[in-house]
Amino acid sequence: MVKENLPVYGIDDFGNALINEKHFYINALSSHLTAHSFVTKPHRHDFYILVYISQGSGNHTIDFVSYDVQPGAWFFLIPGEVHNWFFSADIEGEILFFDAQFQQSYFTNKKPVDYVVYSKNIKYLNLQENEQQSFLRKIIQELKAEYNQYYPGETDIIKDYLDILLMRLGRCISQEKQSFQKDSGQWQIQALQELIEQYSTQEQSPAFYAEKLHLSVKYLNELCKKHLDKTTSQLIQERIILEAKRLLAHADYTAGQVADQLSFQDYSYFARFFKKMVGQTPVAFKKSVR
Repeated sequence: MVKENLPVYGIDDFGNALINEKHFYINALSSHLTAHSFVTKPHRHDFYILVYISQGSGNHTIDFVSYDVQPGAWFFLIPGEVHNWFFSADIEGEILFFDAQFQQSYFTNKKPVDYVVYSKNIKYLNLQENEQQSFLRKIIQELKAEYNQYYPGETDIIKDYLDILLMRLGRCISQEKQSFQKDSGQWQIQALQELIEQYSTQEQSPAFYAEKLHLSVKYLNELCKKHLDKTTSQLIQERIILEAKRLLAHADYTAGQVADQLSFQDYSYFARFFKKMVGQTPVAFKKSVR
């Protein structure tokens, strides 16, 4: 049986014992790295991640995209993404994890993807030192203080602080990108992205997604062009290519087996499609990242 050589970690793998629900974790970044040295290698998580950098430098790679690490940087990851990092010895900051169950048990009508930082495929934000950054840093410190103590109601307070932190970070992104107000079309785009995440390895036709959303193919394509400047087909193709890259880089699959996993019945067509999108053949890409 072919297997993926990529560990998938849950919050329990990081020794969380302070909150009985075990759906939340926060720690100083330097302490986290010392206790869990395995996180420097490529891996996935089944939870949401937020990382704040206060000191140091390095590199953080998320699904084959590399970001500079510097003071004032914030990183946002969703479940399933592949990442790894290299930090300088003087790295400092904060790291927190939470899953959808932790957040939705308190805010029943709000999902993690409803926050701007997790809904717009945003992975990185760099904020200059100012009043806003100071406020965010204070919130995360208060959040960590609650986590490290056994006061009555600390779980509810943590959820409140987390909600404030994510909303204020979303406001920073909105100001940087000028507008992130969600109209009905943007909610439909979010639903489309969730469907593509779920079905793209089996379903590659825009008509499938349009039917799921009770929209016409034409109208769905218009929404994609308006909000993302891409067609529905481009969104599906980009997600297929990302999964192909993950399998080629991190699993014991041949290029032909990757094509099978992604529902391509003709390997030669998959190879041409991959080269058109990536600029390399699947075999060449696999060699370049191994």
